[in-house]
Amino acid sequence: MRRPPAGTGIPTEGLTTEEVGASRWIPSRLARPRAPSAGVVHINVRLTDGYTIISNRLSQHRGLSLLAIGLGTHIQSLPDEWRVGIKALAAIFPESEARIAAALRELEQHGFLRRTRERVGGGKLATRTESYNHPEAAARRRARVAAAAPLPATAHVGAPVVAAAAAEPVRVPAPEPEPVRALVLEPESVRVPVPEPVPAPTPVPVEPVPGRTPTSPA
Repeated sequence: MRRPPAGTGIPTEGLTTEEVGASRWIPSRLARPRAPSAGVVHINVRLTDGYTIISNRLSQHRGLSLLAIGLGTHIQSLPDEWRVGIKALAAIFPESEARIAAALRELEQHGFLRRTRERVGGGKLATRTESYNHPEAAARRRARVAAAAPLPATAHVGAPVVAAAAAEPVRVPAPEPEPVRALVLEPESVRVPVPEPVPAPTPVPVEPVPGRTPTSPA
């Protein structure tokens, strides 16, 4: 079927055979793009529940290990007040406590986690873990809060504020110890009484007995 020539007065409605063929061929050529021959192909379903929004700052971080990325993703998917200690995580996953502890340290070094020790009731210590999906924004917010913190009550208005970290410690010299004077006692002289000499016995003269002749000693 062809379009009638111009000037015949016949309505020119409808398509010619060639145009109908073209209208059928163009959609078939552009209907579906060809799937890639290599690489990942995402087959996604729109989720309405049971999902967590994870930033690419964590999921595509080049400085973290895959274990740290997976652990950080798991922590961000947990509700508040959920226990994320080393022993609690090792009881769930097949990794050892040493590997989990190393992954937690990686997340801390890159700002995705912040762990502090706080004292709870009964004098016990508990670990408070804060998870960040945007470490840079969290660091800027902490800096603004620290800058807006009020000065101590002892600070004078108009006095220059010197950062505590930049101030050099004042070293006060320790007082020199006073010399200790030991009291030395002089030995007292002890007088020992000298015994008086015993006089020699005085010989007693023996008178001769009458009628007896004295004999001379042999």
